[in-house]
Amino acid sequence: MKWVKNAKINSKLIVMVLIPMLGVFYFSITSIYEKIHDNAAINQLEILTDLAVDTNAMIHELQKERGLVSGYLGKQASTIKVSMMDQREETNRKITELENSLKSLSADGYGVKFVQDLENAVRMLHQLSEERELIDTNKTDVNASLAYYRGTIDAFFHVMQNLNLLSSNPEISRMLSAYINFSRMKSAVSQERALLANIFSNDQLTLNDIEQTKLSEQEQTIYFNVFSSFAAPEALSQYKAVVKGQAVNEVGRIRLTVIEGASGDITETDSEYWYNVITEKIDLFKIVEDDFSNQLIAKMRVIQDKALNSLVFVISLNFIILVFSIAIIMLVSRMLLKQIGLLKQSTELILRGETDVEAEVLTKDEFGDLTKAFNQMVASFRDVILQADQISKGDYELTITPRSDRDRLSIALTQMLTSLKDTKAENERQFWLKTQLARLTGMSQGVIKLQQLVSMLIAEIAGLVEAGQAVFYVKEVEKGPRQESEFVLLGSYAYKERKNLANRFRKGEGLVGQCALEKKPILLSNVPDDYIHISSGLGESKPLNILVLPIMFEEEVVAVMELASFQGFTPIQQDLLDQLTTSLGVVLDSVSSRQLTEELLDESRQLAEELRTQQEELRTANEELEEQTNMLRKSEEKMKIQSEELQAINEELEEKTNYLELQKTDIEKQNQMIQISKKEIEIKAEELELASKYKSEFLANMSHELRTPLNSLLILSKSLAKNEEGNLSEDQIESANVIYSGGQDLLTLINDILDLSKVEAGKLNIHKEEVRFDSIVRNLQYQFNPVARDKGLQFAIKLEADIPESLVTDGHRTEQILKNLLSNAFKFTPAGSVTLRIYKPKQDEGLYRGGPAAVDMIALSVKDTGVGIAEDKQRAIFEAFQQADGSTSRRYGGTGLGLTISRQLAKLLGGEIHLQSVPEQGSTFTLYLPAASENESLKGTGAQEFVQPSPPAEVTAIAEAFAGEAMAAAASEPGVESGAEPSVVKKFVEDDRDRIQPNSGEKVLLIIEDDVHFAKVLMGLSRRKGFMCLAAGDGFSGLHLAKHYTPSAILLDLGLPDMNGLKVLDHLKYHSETRHIPVHIISGKDESAASLKKGAVGFLAKPITNEDLDTVYSRIDHVLNERIKKVLVVEDDANNQKAIHELLKNKKIEINSVYTGEEGLETLKSEEYDCVILDLTLPDMSGFDMLQTLVKQSDKTIPPIIINTGKDLSEEEYKELSQFTDSIVIKGVNSPERLLDEVSLFLHSVHKSLHPEQIQMIRNAHASDESLKGRKVLLVDDDLRNTFALSKILKQHGLEVVMADNGKMALEKLDSEQEVELVIMDIMMPIMDGYEAMRHIRKNPRFHKLPIIALTAKAMSGDREKSIEGGANDYMTKPVDTDKLLSLIRVWLFR
Repeated sequence: MKWVKNAKINSKLIVMVLIPMLGVFYFSITSIYEKIHDNAAINQLEILTDLAVDTNAMIHELQKERGLVSGYLGKQASTIKVSMMDQREETNRKITELENSLKSLSADGYGVKFVQDLENAVRMLHQLSEERELIDTNKTDVNASLAYYRGTIDAFFHVMQNLNLLSSNPEISRMLSAYINFSRMKSAVSQERALLANIFSNDQLTLNDIEQTKLSEQEQTIYFNVFSSFAAPEALSQYKAVVKGQAVNEVGRIRLTVIEGASGDITETDSEYWYNVITEKIDLFKIVEDDFSNQLIAKMRVIQDKALNSLVFVISLNFIILVFSIAIIMLVSRMLLKQIGLLKQSTELILRGETDVEAEVLTKDEFGDLTKAFNQMVASFRDVILQADQISKGDYELTITPRSDRDRLSIALTQMLTSLKDTKAENERQFWLKTQLARLTGMSQGVIKLQQLVSMLIAEIAGLVEAGQAVFYVKEVEKGPRQESEFVLLGSYAYKERKNLANRFRKGEGLVGQCALEKKPILLSNVPDDYIHISSGLGESKPLNILVLPIMFEEEVVAVMELASFQGFTPIQQDLLDQLTTSLGVVLDSVSSRQLTEELLDESRQLAEELRTQQEELRTANEELEEQTNMLRKSEEKMKIQSEELQAINEELEEKTNYLELQKTDIEKQNQMIQISKKEIEIKAEELELASKYKSEFLANMSHELRTPLNSLLILSKSLAKNEEGNLSEDQIESANVIYSGGQDLLTLINDILDLSKVEAGKLNIHKEEVRFDSIVRNLQYQFNPVARDKGLQFAIKLEADIPESLVTDGHRTEQILKNLLSNAFKFTPAGSVTLRIYKPKQDEGLYRGGPAAVDMIALSVKDTGVGIAEDKQRAIFEAFQQADGSTSRRYGGTGLGLTISRQLAKLLGGEIHLQSVPEQGSTFTLYLPAASENESLKGTGAQEFVQPSPPAEVTAIAEAFAGEAMAAAASEPGVESGAEPSVVKKFVEDDRDRIQPNSGEKVLLIIEDDVHFAKVLMGLSRRKGFMCLAAGDGFSGLHLAKHYTPSAILLDLGLPDMNGLKVLDHLKYHSETRHIPVHIISGKDESAASLKKGAVGFLAKPITNEDLDTVYSRIDHVLNERIKKVLVVEDDANNQKAIHELLKNKKIEINSVYTGEEGLETLKSEEYDCVILDLTLPDMSGFDMLQTLVKQSDKTIPPIIINTGKDLSEEEYKELSQFTDSIVIKGVNSPERLLDEVSLFLHSVHKSLHPEQIQMIRNAHASDESLKGRKVLLVDDDLRNTFALSKILKQHGLEVVMADNGKMALEKLDSEQEVELVIMDIMMPIMDGYEAMRHIRKNPRFHKLPIIALTAKAMSGDREKSIEGGANDYMTKPVDTDKLLSLIRVWLFR
């Protein structure tokens, strides 16, 4: 009953009244329910009555049709047939009305028997059309037809009888019984009509006819008697008044003649006459029947109205009673609540803080007594408030006397007063503690010497805790793994050294060591007399207490402080000392770190000086190495001469065999001498081989030792030259550029030396293949045309008509030789021209050594009009480190190795180099290479069939080609210039790449499709559209061709063999050289949404038709046409609109701006735009609402949307926006660059057509490299300088770098660090080298697919293959080109 206690008075009164009314409500609701139930039963009865009337009407028409059928089958008269056909229409109309009534009838609630009978009757009725067809075709007789009609009519009468049984109203049930039996009587008359019509049609009576007529009469009599028993007297009177007359009498007479006749008598009555007479009687029956049905329906309406009126009366009466009861309750409750309201108002005034309140006493009942008690309580409350007010003003000496033991408020005030006094004292204590702590910890600012800090701290602390003497011991830095750290005295206060006291303690030694070991304070009381004394100028005395405190930092003791005092330490002093033990640890560590930093800086300066000294020593060692090389070469030539002499002696010995027998003794001696000489030669050869091995190892080691410091030198100098933080002066930037340039020169020298050593050692591999001259020419034009323009020289390449289209050689090395010759020609030609001529040499052009004749060679000559070379210097320039004279290297630069390497490469290719030169007129260098016929170009010459690159080389090629650098494979080989073009991609199908001229303005279409047949179809159609075509069968080849030729448009398939087409699209749109090219996707994959989001101009799903392809070419032409591009800016801020206009202004871009979302939607409806820039915060609607409205209303393609907003977006908002666009630019420092980049992508703008400032902004946007932010890589290198330099660059690009200095530590880092996505692995390291570390990584299934990039300063032959076999995915040599490294990282992170 808790809810009753808590209920309001109004509710309680309502409950009091409602409880006795529940009984009334119960009987009322029961009555209403019964009335509703009766009304529903009457409604159901009305439906049944209507159904009975409709059924009877249908039976009537069916009976009429039955009579006509009987007459027609008897005489086949045409007049009867016409009447029969007319009657069928009436019958069909009634059947339709009955079927409509049945559709509205629900079978639920009528019983299974009724439903079965109804279904049976309807099924027989549906056979009527079949029966009519039998009648029309004379395929049935009278008896069969009448039997069908009779059965159908009886079935429906049976249904009507069941309807009567369902009636719940007795009066209606009686009327229905009378109605049904009257209808059955009418049906019997109708049956009699058909029976006698058939008898009269046959013109002769039979015994059966007489019996059937008697039965029909008896049936009518039975139904009439039943009708009379149920019908009301009024109904009987009406029947007698209507059913009478001549027709009725005539029917009786004719029936009587049949009954009284005998079998075989001839009938004289005409069947048609009989039909008309009895029909008149049936019509009289129909009149009575219709009137009876109207009475039945009218009776139903009366009963229904009575039931409804009764229901309304009961509901109204109950409602009036309920309203009257509630009114009485409200009146009584208002009288009671008026008195309670006064008390409530007074209470609310007190709750609002008013204390001068007194409630008026209105009555003398219980409510009056309650009001008086309330006023007394308020007076007592005022006294308590006055006391609390005095306490709030600081009067803590107030005395509060409780009025009784139960006066809890006064007792609580007394306790509060005591608590406030204690709190005030504690606050003052805490304030003193925090002030002193802040002052002591702040003393470390600006201090970099630990001893200085300790001296200051110990003096201040001793003064604060009133100590007479104090010392401060600091933990010494560990000098070795086996040496235990000691605590050394660094500061003291009033301390006097004594011989028997130590200044250093280990853990566990003395109180200081014990405190450091236990990490807990130690307090000594009652110190002995012979312990320490605190002395002054006036005297000395022993202390009372000694306190030893540990100073902690990160759970380790870093110092120990000991204090001695004449008196005990107070609690507040002990709290101060306890808090200092933690805070001082941080201060000491900070100062120690600063001191260590200063020491490391000094050490780094010394290391830099040592590095310069080592570089000088290395240069000296190189010179000594060259001298040794020359000596080895001379020794080799000498041994060759001796070998030739020995061969001559052997020949002479063979010719003089006869003399040998005569001079046996002399020959044996000579043989002995020969054996001795042979052994000496073998020893020399072994020594030479060993020297060559030592030389190779020396070069490899020197390569590593030189490249390792060069790596960090180049990376850091390039980073400084970029001045990304903007804190360097112009002189400092120039100095950094000088360092970087010098490092590059040194790297070039190292690469040249390594190339030369490979050639001399015979370890340089030659890969022969079919090389086309037009490919060589194109690559050389791309590289040297800009050089010629810069120097103002004429550069021409001439191909003679009689040369073949290709030759079999190593194309890469051939281009290397030609590039060295052309580089020298441009270098030593201040004015004039440089010409490359390719021709077949004449017979009289002699070669230096044996081999193919001149006519079997191809000549490639480089002619210049430069300074020329004196004849006595022409041989020297082909020697290593030699130039025409000493001033040349100072004037033009260079190492003098280029021609040496070129000559050695020419020998390996089976050719040679000739020189013709005149000083001050110019020089001609001619390269002769063996020629091969077109039929033999790939046979018998060691040529190798083109092989698809392995995955690491493939990925490297993608990375380097689209980072704007040379291919990584070329970059990793010393001696190959960085600008060299990658090797030619094998043709997928025969295309137009050989006929495409650079900068010719031709329309070029690149088709990337792995289906050869479909690619050929696309090429044929594209050529008819005016395009020159390039074809690629995989993603790698397609990316290479796009970079190399920069086509006008690209058709791209997504299902490529080596990579997903969407990844190819990502590469194309990432790099500035190719992102403007319109790319149309034609694929069997359903990736239309993803393709369009990534920047494709359209998507077409396979299979396609010619009309689809016409649409593709039209769309490409639309993009390529130099039309004005339209951009819509939806931005409510005028200043932002102006800023966007200034950012995008271009003569080929039309910019329109609107301020509201509604204006933007209307503008997009009326005009077409290529791009929309949308702000999310608009005055009339949000950007989200505008996007959703645009999608719902738009009946055409929605243009690309770029979101440009200053709003911080949540994760849910990003997901919602991603349904419409991936281009979201948050307004900030770099937002203009991002916005310009996104607009250029969707407008497919070529960067060269933009303003230079716009181009630079786009480059800045790409340089930020958002894709690398937060990705974790592991950097493994034992050289501190390399790890520092590389980690700095990688962190600048947003990468998270984990470092290890050897292979073993790298494995530990992989186990401890989560989500490492890539490993950069050095090869030469202590403890565990890179090869072993990679093998261990690959053994772990977790890291089976972890990308590894190998780095090494040893750029010797086979290092790359060894790294790949060891488990690396890719390979780079030191010094590392950071741009190439970042390109590789991007490829492997997003593969």
